[in-house]
Amino acid sequence: MKKTLGLVLMGLMVVGIAAPAHALTASKDFFLTATIPSVSGISISASSIKNDASGNPVFSAAGTSLSFDPLIYKTFAVGTATYNAWLPDHWFAIDVGSTGGAASTTSVTVTYKDTSFLNGTTGHNLGWKSTLTFMTVTGSGETAITAHGTGGKMLLKDIPTAGENVTNAQIGAGYLRMYLGIVTKDSTALIPDPAAGEVFTNGDKPGPYTGTLTISATIT
Repeated sequence: MKKTLGLVLMGLMVVGIAAPAHALTASKDFFLTATIPSVSGISISASSIKNDASGNPVFSAAGTSLSFDPLIYKTFAVGTATYNAWLPDHWFAIDVGSTGGAASTTSVTVTYKDTSFLNGTTGHNLGWKSTLTFMTVTGSGETAITAHGTGGKMLLKDIPTAGENVTNAQIGAGYLRMYLGIVTKDSTALIPDPAAGEVFTNGDKPGPYTGTLTISATIT
C-alpha cells in the first residue's frame, strides 16, 4: 500500500512540472501625447544694462521711458583721434518674443523719429548719436543679424520712415533682442559704431535730446 501511494505521488509530481498544453500571449496599446501650447501673447520688454565691478553686464527691468542720463564728460582716444564726449554708463536691451506657448512665425517692425531738435530741424540730433543692434538669442547665445545696418548695428536716423523689418527667417529659432545705446566710438566693441555716428560733445546745444522708438511685432 505504501509503495503504491509513493508511485502515485511521483506520478502527480511529474504531471505538475510538465509543459503547458498551449502558450499564453498578451498585447496592449499605449497612446502617447505631448502638446506644446499655442502662443497666447507677445512680450516686448526693455532692460537697463550696466557693467558690475568685474565688467559683467547686469540687467535690470526698465519701463518705456529709457533715459541715458546722467551723461558723463570724458576724454578718450580712438586710434589717432581724440574725443571729448558726453557718455552714459549704461545701455538698454529690448526683447521681443512670444508668451504662453510656441510661435511658428515672428516678424518685427521698428520705426524711429526725433522729437526734439536742439541742433535744428536739419541738424544732427539724437538719431545721429544713438544706435540699435539687432541680435537673435538662442540657448547657445547671441548672434548678430547682419542684414541690418553694418554688422547688425545701425544709427537710429537710418531706420527707414516705413520701418526696419526683421523677418522670421532672420530671427530663426530664438527670439529678437535689440541693444539700444549712445554712440561711443569704442574701438573694442564687438560690433563697432557706424562710421557716420557722432558722439555728444560740447559743440551740441545743451538740453534734452529726445526721440520715440516704436516696435511692432506680429506672432502666429
